[in-house]
Formats: sequence, C-alpha cells, structure tokens
Amino acid sequence: MVDRFIDMFVGFYNPNGQLEHRLLAVVKQNISTKIFLEAFISFGLFFFEEEYMTNPMIYGSIKILRYGRLFELDSQIQEIIEINGKESTVFEIKQMEKKFDIFKFVL
Repeated sequence: MVDRFIDMFVGFYNPNGQLEHRLLAVVKQNISTKIFLEAFISFGLFFFEEEYMTNPMIYGSIKILRYGRLFELDSQIQEIIEINGKESTVFEIKQMEKKFDIFKFVL
C-alpha cells in the first residue's frame, strides 16, 4: 500500500520539457485504479459483516489478490533498479539490491 501511495508523487516532465512542480498536477498524472484496488485489498475485509468474514470463499477471494500483488513486487523492484542504475556504479546497484532483498524478506 505504501509503495502505491508513494508512486502517486513521482514527478514527470510536462510537454514543455520541464519538470512539473505542482503537486495536484503530479497526483493527477500518476493516480491510477491500482491505488484504490490496493486499498480495497488491504482494508476491504474490515467492511464486511462477521458472517462474510468467516466464509472461506469470500476471504480467500480477497486474499488471492494480495498474493498476486506479492508476485508483482519482483518486477517492480527490477524496474526501479533499471531506472536508477543508469546513473549508478556497480557498487551502488549492489547496495540497492541488498536493500530490496531485505525489503522483500520483511514483506
């Protein structure tokens, strides 16, 4: 959930070729349905009644979305390393990979 939230604030270059500095414009550019889906996956079970929470089919169908998100994590980490690796040394890239390995272990 945190990484989806942070993705909304990643800057971009406007059509003039200048870095966009207005927060509202950046959020409008980067907001997607994935943030809302992630919020539903994370907090959706709290809104169901208790009888639905104990139903394994409903609980499993929501949790299967969470597991799919975990499999997406590796490709997203690789994309971050490729973007930041263009301007980094091999040592810095290895340090990033170590930090991401710890991050994956925690999740």
